[in-house]
Amino acid sequence: MNRLGILAALVISIYLSLKLPFGIIAVATSIFFGICAAVFLPAYTAALFSPKVGKTAAKASMVAGLTASVLWMAFSHAKEAHALGLTRILFGRETLLGFPWIVIVPIVIALPISTLTLFAVHWLCSIINERTTVTAKGIITERN
Repeated sequence: MNRLGILAALVISIYLSLKLPFGIIAVATSIFFGICAAVFLPAYTAALFSPKVGKTAAKASMVAGLTASVLWMAFSHAKEAHALGLTRILFGRETLLGFPWIVIVPIVIALPISTLTLFAVHWLCSIINERTTVTAKGIITERN
């Protein structure tokens, strides 16, 4: 099944690279790496340098990074917003924001949002963990 999936992805990739305009591979690679950086960089960095950051904070950071990247690409960054056409369909405009926001790449917005989400959720989880105790029966009690 894995080999069949790889073969299908290869055939689709070749077809798209021949059918789509010249330079699309560079643009797609740029988009992909931008999303990957916004999604994974804060969680990986926290995992390397702080053993106290939990799964909840990492997952929230990843969701926030992905959401911010996709929303910025779809509605604000002119290059992707124009190509997707979603803003034009929903709002009748090319982008929701004007200059200079239309030229700011999504990683500049999404990476700080992802990082701040990681720290905020980690801080909230540490406060909750300080105030509560889970007993052997799974009962949560509040500490005084």
